[in-house]
Amino acid sequence: KSMGHCSVEHTKYYYSIVPRMSEILENKSGAGFEELVPEVMNDEIW
Repeated sequence: KSMGHCSVEHTKYYYSIVPRMSEILENKSGAGFEELVPEVMNDEIW
């Protein structure tokens, strides 16, 4: 599960509708970002 969704694909949908969401989460959470969203790579673009 990712962010409480049944699949990573559902989570990716939210990232696709909110520009820079992963960057914002990473900046706010620091090293904890990988624990929140381990499937998302820093250079991954959707």
